[in-house]
Order: sequence, then structure tokens, then C-alpha cells
Amino acid sequence: GRAVELGDVRDGAYEVVAASPTSVALRREGTAVVEKTLRLVGDRLDPGLELEITWTNGGPTAIAARPAVAWSFMLLGGGNPAAFWEIAAERLPHDDAHRASDVARLRSGNTDLGLVIETEVEPPAAVWIAPSETVSNSESGIERTYQGSQLLCLWPAGLAPGERRRATIRHQVRIADDLAGRTP
Repeated sequence: GRAVELGDVRDGAYEVVAASPTSVALRREGTAVVEKTLRLVGDRLDPGLELEITWTNGGPTAIAARPAVAWSFMLLGGGNPAAFWEIAAERLPHDDAHRASDVARLRSGNTDLGLVIETEVEPPAAVWIAPSETVSNSESGIERTYQGSQLLCLWPAGLAPGERRRATIRHQVRIADDLAGRTP
């Protein structure tokens, strides 16, 4: 929470460049030009979301900022052993903090729900995972409440003048059981 934001494209509105029922292309100009395309892929039982993002330094000086993309997940963790992250074949609790480098693939899911999200990161990135928690004052006193997990993908810092960097993150949901097909 003490880091200083080095870029100026995190906050503020993006311009919609193109939109269709399954995709949207966005652009924001600041110290760097950021272009994002979000695509819905798959179908009801195999849905996916893809983000393609490009950072371009159109200025005359190098940019020291580290490109990063954050995602929020809620898979009913908060002490639930069925909710997990899986990185390099190591299964981790969904509500713990983790860091890993050079990650190209990871998984998250909840075995009780029969749901797995397979994530591909290209090029591979450092990933930081942390719980999102709120703090409240209840009859029992101050308590933390788990709200979900954050996945942050980070690439090496710095963009030289004229340099362009591109990354893609793909989330594919695997559903083990079609609950809509069941009769109540």
C-alpha cells in the first residue's frame, strides 16, 4: 500500500474504439498509450474471457513504470479448503497471499462447485495473489471478512521511447456439472 503509482493510465476513462456483442476495444493516452481488447469466448458450459493489452511509449524518454493487470476472483474461499489456486502443480489456499515468477499458466477453482478457471499469461509474468478483505466492527469486536482474491500479473519495468509491449491473458472456465440440466 505504500508504492507510488508511476504511470498515469490506471485511473480515468478509456475511449471505446470498437464494440460488438462479444468484444470491446479500448484506448487511453497518457505517459504511455494503452490499448485493451476484451473478448468473450466459448459458450455457456465453457465460457472464457480474453484480454489483449498493448502499452506503447510514444514519448521521447523512457518510462520506468511496470506494466501490470489485476483481476478479482470470488470462489467462496475464506477458509474453505475446496477453494484453491494452483501454480506449477502446487495447490494453494484461495485466501492466502502468494508470489511466483515466470508464470505462463495457473488455475483457480472450487471443487465443491465443480468449477475451475484455467488462466494463460503470454508472455509469462510475475504473479502476486492476495486476499481482498474488509474490516468491520461487530458485536464480537473488530473482524476481517474475506471478500475474494486478487490476481496481479506484472511484466518487467520500463519502456524505451517508441517501444511497444503486448500481453494476453486468457481465462477459460471449466464446469464439471451442468446444474441447469437438473430438475428441482
